[in-house]
Amino acid sequence: MGIINTKDWQARIDEVFETLAAAGGKAEWLAELRRQLALLTPFEQRMLSQGLHLNLSWGTADKRKRDRLRAVTFLEVLLFDVPPAIVNRYLHESDDHLEIRIITLLRALDVPVEGKPDLGKHRPLRPGVSVSGGEHPGPGSIGCFVVCNRTGRQMLLSNEHVLRAEFGIQRPDERPIVRQPAKLNAGMAHDRVAEYARGILDARIDAAVAYLDPLVRGVNRLPDGTALRHEPGVLPTGELVYKWGAASGRTMGWLGAAVDANVPHPKFSHDPIHFRGQLQVSPRIDARTRQPLPFQVPGDSGSILYARDGRILGLLHGGAAGGLGALAAPIDRVFELLDVRFDAVV
Repeated sequence: MGIINTKDWQARIDEVFETLAAAGGKAEWLAELRRQLALLTPFEQRMLSQGLHLNLSWGTADKRKRDRLRAVTFLEVLLFDVPPAIVNRYLHESDDHLEIRIITLLRALDVPVEGKPDLGKHRPLRPGVSVSGGEHPGPGSIGCFVVCNRTGRQMLLSNEHVLRAEFGIQRPDERPIVRQPAKLNAGMAHDRVAEYARGILDARIDAAVAYLDPLVRGVNRLPDGTALRHEPGVLPTGELVYKWGAASGRTMGWLGAAVDANVPHPKFSHDPIHFRGQLQVSPRIDARTRQPLPFQVPGDSGSILYARDGRILGLLHGGAAGGLGALAAPIDRVFELLDVRFDAVV
């Protein structure tokens, strides 16, 4: 990082916004960034600009890469309070990856919309955002946050096949890191948020938990403001239920009776796994087209299934009803087998 600043701080910030726009930054994203920038004091704004004064060993011949490095650094600092030295982690990234990364960080500014993906970086963590463990590219989804009954530490809950087992990591001594956003969504090593603790993928459940890293926290509140909760109750069979997943946002479907069903996991088992006693969700029918509306798509694995009042019911892990519906492990079974309890923090 340079020490001598030879350019007006406002001019450098303006150049960053030009780079963001050129990379595909939407007008509403840029307007929100301007608003957040205006919340800083003039001194903080100048210091932010100074941190973008790159004094790189390879010079400035590759202006395009320099500009993208500045843009990524600007977003990490302003949106996620990361020190400007973060740029050192990006020096060897390709131009294409830097551009993808810019959009990933900007997606954190999106207003969540029903039925739309949520693949950006988020801090604090929340249910329904992109996540992956180890070398799994993802995305999968964060279901909710729980407390370990053994240690009292906060953990995130998702599927075993999302956090560990899908790509052959099956030895009990392996503890893959968990990153948010997922690796496929430009998640990098420094996006680590947790470390895998334990999980199960068999006929009972497909679920796993990971300890959150220090200074990382999760809140059990959905993007629309719904506070998740856990309490005993009769399952609302025959009624509308919901999920919020990274790939398709919030969707609604009809909760049916418990079923047994096969789900293929070719990277874990040659034969499909025959799950027993799973919750089944059927898709709604579009009133205009009379076609079924998908309840889940690839990338929604690990989403929490919940009732209208926010009561959590199950952990989604596979497709049903021709791939448009979903299977979910009953949440009380998941909590018992993983030895965790719901974290009421919202």
